[in-house]
Amino acid sequence: MAKKKLKVGFFSVTSCEGCQFALLDLGEEFLELADLVDLTKMRLIEESEMGPKEKFDVAFVEGSQLLKENIKDLKDLRKRSKYLVAMGTCAHTGGIYALKKYNLGKNKAMAHVYPETHKKNFNYLAEGLSQDVEIDYILPGCPAVGKEVVRFIREMAAGKKFEIPQRPVCYECQLYQKVECLLQKGEPCLGPISLGGCDAVCPAAGMACEACRGPLEDANWPNMAKALQKIMPQKDVDEILEIFHVKEITKKKK
Repeated sequence: MAKKKLKVGFFSVTSCEGCQFALLDLGEEFLELADLVDLTKMRLIEESEMGPKEKFDVAFVEGSQLLKENIKDLKDLRKRSKYLVAMGTCAHTGGIYALKKYNLGKNKAMAHVYPETHKKNFNYLAEGLSQDVEIDYILPGCPAVGKEVVRFIREMAAGKKFEIPQRPVCYECQLYQKVECLLQKGEPCLGPISLGGCDAVCPAAGMACEACRGPLEDANWPNMAKALQKIMPQKDVDEILEIFHVKEITKKKK
């Protein structure tokens, strides 16, 4: 008797859908999951209406609940999903959407960009899906790492417990990419305190790690701060930490 397939759906609240594109970019590796899952919902593959009582073993959600209607849809999906997965940085911490609280401030930023509709339609506090629903797993990154999503599905289908190793981006940077350390060159990089799993693609391309996958559980913030303050003014340090909302996470860790 054939093993029952996992019923899986991919959903977006307010997002660019870049995380889903990262999956499609895998090509055959993604399509091979058809042997393990019943993919009943993924707009980028096929437009389809979802029945009001349709249930899922695993529901992946990308984006952030920037609209009030997103919160309603999210809570409804939570009720109908055995496992709800925050896919990507926006779903994890609010990502780019969380930037609205800096500089102008959330109210002024919304009013400036959406002057006619911001008062009644927007959720000013969007900083990750977990603000409104319980999340079972997080697959971080901007975008989420396609191969990591595939590994998650394969391990779930096999009944294994999925975990992301608590290793910094520096680990992969030196092990796989073997590039010269940006910090040692006097350039900013958050690799030492950022969760690996991305194969250090940014440092390998000569760009600083900006912690899109979020911080390590045991990140050494004091040492990281000292290293960055030797390179640039605190104002510039804050701006780097704001890009993917890591600044707020550091406050909670202190």
